[in-house]
Amino acid sequence: MRREKHRVGDSCLKMKCKKDPHIRVNICWEVRNEKKCVTLPKSEAYATRDWVEKEGGVCFWFQALPD
Repeated sequence: MRREKHRVGDSCLKMKCKKDPHIRVNICWEVRNEKKCVTLPKSEAYATRDWVEKEGGVCFWFQALPD
């Protein structure tokens, strides 16, 4: 990984930049007695987890996959 400096006002922040922004996530959940497990892109996985929690369900597996 490489580090890049980004200026914010007068301060300088160091941030790690990943080579591959396309992270996949395994996610399993249960809503209303229905269980499901899928592999989704990171943004969809987080949106799904939010939906599950709003519906009163539970997300019992949430794991990023190695490349």
